[in-house]
Amino acid sequence: MDNFNNILYQARFHVKTNWLKAIKILEDALEEHPNSEELLLEIADIYHQRGLVKKTLQYYQKVFKIDESHPLARFRSGNIYLELHEPKLAIYHYDKIKEDYPEALYNKAIAYRNMQKPDEAVKILKNLVEHPVKMLCAYKYLVEILLMFRKSKEAFKYIDDAIMAFGKSPTTHYLKGLTYSQERNYIAAYTEYLQAAKDDYEHPHIHTILAKTAELIGLLPNALRHLKEAIRCHNVNSGEIYDLVEFVIRHNIINNKEELTDLLNEFDDITISSILETYQKVLDNKKKHAKTKKYY
Repeated sequence: MDNFNNILYQARFHVKTNWLKAIKILEDALEEHPNSEELLLEIADIYHQRGLVKKTLQYYQKVFKIDESHPLARFRSGNIYLELHEPKLAIYHYDKIKEDYPEALYNKAIAYRNMQKPDEAVKILKNLVEHPVKMLCAYKYLVEILLMFRKSKEAFKYIDDAIMAFGKSPTTHYLKGLTYSQERNYIAAYTEYLQAAKDDYEHPHIHTILAKTAELIGLLPNALRHLKEAIRCHNVNSGEIYDLVEFVIRHNIINNKEELTDLLNEFDDITISSILETYQKVLDNKKKHAKTKKYY
């Protein structure tokens, strides 16, 4: 046993600098232990790290010859096919798992959603949120699909269940914000989004969402502040900059580049330059569009 563990240790040590040597160590060990699922999984993992999907799957197939329903190998195979946008094959592998495996069920729901079968995804997720092992991500995904069907009352029910299981969190605040937004209760939605952002919710567009919601309830200074924060978070992302430019033009907050520059005094020169460039492009497009309409 000690010798076997030493083989794994050597392979894991060498994989950082010479992954082919690590493979060689494991392959040599396989000659002595041809039915070792652990060695096969270790080799598959190295190939997967290197992005060699075909080789990875070949070694999982070797595991299946030993144990057809091996949960980890089936789960990882399913995940690979999910990444390859082959949801049917992903589901095939998840279904081969005989033991209780909540993570596989969650990914199976994703696969059904990718197949444009949200009803099947909802069935799985509703069962999954009743599982003894609670997963906040399952509640989140379920609520998002329910909102897609405009089932806001049911969405609120599962958000409350999530709060009972995990307590209030940035995720539950965000989900409540989404649900209130669907009901056009934008004041409540803004409050929830704001709390999510304060709690450092890791949503890539939380500040853009806050800006749009603040604008809907007439809090224009807040909307502007959130748009600026969105730009800071995204390191001069063109989409966030465009949103800010459209906002200041739409509400007549500035009349020229000089006023826009003053408005951006907290940004660095590169960011200001990028925003001014976008501002000029938007103005030029609007002038061009206005001339075209006049011509017709």
